[in-house]
Amino acid sequence: MVTLLSAMSARAYEIKATSPDTIYLNGPFPLPQSFTEGFDEGASKGWSLLHNNGQAVVTTQLITLIGTYNNHRFTVVNTGGGASTILPVASATGLDLGGDQVSGEGVEISAGWYQGTTGAPWTCGTSPAWKHCASVTVDNCEGAADMHVAVTGLEARRATFNNYVTLAAIGIEGTACDIQTITTGGTTTDTGVNATDGVGVTYCILLAANCAVTYTLDGVANTPVSYSIPDGLQLVPAIWFAHAAGLAGAVNVTSWSWVPQ
Repeated sequence: MVTLLSAMSARAYEIKATSPDTIYLNGPFPLPQSFTEGFDEGASKGWSLLHNNGQAVVTTQLITLIGTYNNHRFTVVNTGGGASTILPVASATGLDLGGDQVSGEGVEISAGWYQGTTGAPWTCGTSPAWKHCASVTVDNCEGAADMHVAVTGLEARRATFNNYVTLAAIGIEGTACDIQTITTGGTTTDTGVNATDGVGVTYCILLAANCAVTYTLDGVANTPVSYSIPDGLQLVPAIWFAHAAGLAGAVNVTSWSWVPQ
């Protein structure tokens, strides 16, 4: 049996050959909405990148890529002012988003919205309570202009983070290692917590069934301002990063999940 992913929707088809001359196509079957990935295969293992048309990656092109790790497929796009010449790589301690270490450049990985990628959107007012968590270690947090664990609308990817039409995020904002929340329109609110160089933080966004958004840092509730997603909107998970002038070094994602609460 072979599973064929649809390029037009988050669905899978099952292909069965009953004889050399007869092939049946069953489906479509919805792909699972949730996922959990540890990025723990080791350096240079488990991760591959292709253009969305299946061709080999040309790293100077600003284009949507498909990244595959184990059985999961994620979308990879460049952020900031240019196309990174080094894209995410599997490191000894996670998936490194640090790229080519150029100020203003970076990368976003996302799921659930494009060409059969892993996961499926969460719908406000319809879906059950959900959460998006990622553990991220930044070698030099002063060099991370933006490192956000986010949920965005089901919309085109943005080279500028605050340009998302629908947005809720938590992560490093600015060059003082401040951990802040960000909501639609680019409104930032400080959590009172700072990141530390080389120390991992687990950032979580909790989406209630009534569309209220709350946050945790390393499992501790930290929601400095109330915010709700408009009813009926669909959200997908993303991790968005760009270097500041000081450069962040390695930016290792050591776990990533999109699961029910």
